[in-house]
Amino acid sequence: MGKPDLAEKYFIRLLEQLSLQDPLLGDLYHDLGRLASHVGNLDKSMEWHKKASAWKKQNQSSTTV
Repeated sequence: MGKPDLAEKYFIRLLEQLSLQDPLLGDLYHDLGRLASHVGNLDKSMEWHKKASAWKKQNQSSTTV
């Protein structure tokens, strides 16, 4: 990742376009967490990873019979 600011910009742009039920959303939250960690922003990384975990838990339970 040579341009983390640019990567974050595009991740956020994609985030704004996805619906809350989009299957890519959990992965996008996770990727944003990894990016934040990569640049040393550990607090933001934890926020994104918590969102990813909550999203995956909520959507996993809604699709489980």
